[in-house]
Amino acid sequence: MTLRVRWTLEQARRALGLPGAVAAALLAVAAALHWGASADALDRARALDRQSATLERRLANMSAAPRDLSASEQLAALERRFDTDADVTSALSTLEATARKRGITLQQAEFKLVHQPSEPFARYVMQLPVKTDYRSLRRFTRDAMRALPGLSMEEVSLRRSDPHSTQLEAQLRLVLFLRKG
Repeated sequence: MTLRVRWTLEQARRALGLPGAVAAALLAVAAALHWGASADALDRARALDRQSATLERRLANMSAAPRDLSASEQLAALERRFDTDADVTSALSTLEATARKRGITLQQAEFKLVHQPSEPFARYVMQLPVKTDYRSLRRFTRDAMRALPGLSMEEVSLRRSDPHSTQLEAQLRLVLFLRKG
């Protein structure tokens, strides 16, 4: 730096005094924080833009017009989504694993397999007594229905023995629709 510039800076520092120097330092810190926060927000915005573009591409690929299916092809596609009655063991273990994941113990249950010759699906009716909190019960039923496309909830009965308790005594009647195999 030249002597003239140093002299000018020294005169400015003396004119400002301690309060001015503190104010200048705070201004510099505020500018640095603003610049840093802006850069971080800009990075997050760019990441969200990339994620949005990816999701839009996936949606466009999914909604590409498939060829029109006949009624019998539509029915066959629907039936392929359901397990067969021979796969009931794997479906029950999926249901039990989903319950365990949500902290629910299935200690006893009643099962009844209903085959009617005139219907294309067999019904596996399950009566499940459960003791848990409401949130776990909701998450269990949501996860079970996602994991097993043929599962439906026929009846739910909730009871709380103590008004201050978070534990519910629930009776769930679930129906698992199975392709006849």
